[in-house]
Amino acid sequence: MVVSAPSKKVDSLKSFERAIDVLSLFALNKPDLSLAEIVSLTALPKSTAFRILNTLVLSRICDKDPITGRYSLGIALLHFADIRKRQAKVRDVAVPFLRLLRTHLDETVVLAVRAGDDRVQLDRVEAHHPLFLNAEVGLRVPLYLGATGLILLSGLTPSQINGYIGRTQFERRQRNHIVSAAQLQREIAAIKKNGFVESRSELSETPCMSLAVPILDNKGETVAALGTLIAESRFSAQFRSRAVQFLIEGAQKISAKLS
Repeated sequence: MVVSAPSKKVDSLKSFERAIDVLSLFALNKPDLSLAEIVSLTALPKSTAFRILNTLVLSRICDKDPITGRYSLGIALLHFADIRKRQAKVRDVAVPFLRLLRTHLDETVVLAVRAGDDRVQLDRVEAHHPLFLNAEVGLRVPLYLGATGLILLSGLTPSQINGYIGRTQFERRQRNHIVSAAQLQREIAAIKKNGFVESRSELSETPCMSLAVPILDNKGETVAALGTLIAESRFSAQFRSRAVQFLIEGAQKISAKLS
């Protein structure tokens, strides 16, 4: 029997939800659990619980003691925890600089980080004047849309970029969106050459411009993007030059503190 694509998606979602249920069982007072305990606590069939645990062990999200057969949280979660810790540190270090940049530019200033194939708005400081552009904190957007996402994407390795392009379907949501792999590759090459990116009206119905630069860690890897949003009616070559200078200087200071 051929399983339809929607059915496969539903099955994958159920498997994911069950895996989350299993992981949620572990706690400080329950650092390790047996298969029988997990089956009892989740009411999953033994074969289903074993299959989920086997997948989690293979991905190092869980460990299995070779002697007792008991399961515990794996080392891969330390990697995720470290990423989350660094994101929190980036925000703590960057916020004072976001406020300073807002003072210099009097435009909305944003901080974004990568979450898989998306970028997430980690924080923002809005302009003082009434005509400011809102940038919703927590908003997830595909990396190829908007200046901060393109900065984060350009900071990946060539193989990571190629992998991202290979699994991404480009959708035209606004008139200036990137709509092809070739166009995205050209944009990334320009970012690597110039050190910043400029985009126009990619995520808003209001005509607007955005500029962004990378924030680097002590290894020189991009850990966040610093950007500003401005209504197109206020954008000028003079503002562009001044904003890029302030953004680069701000990102360098944030990077230095992170190091």
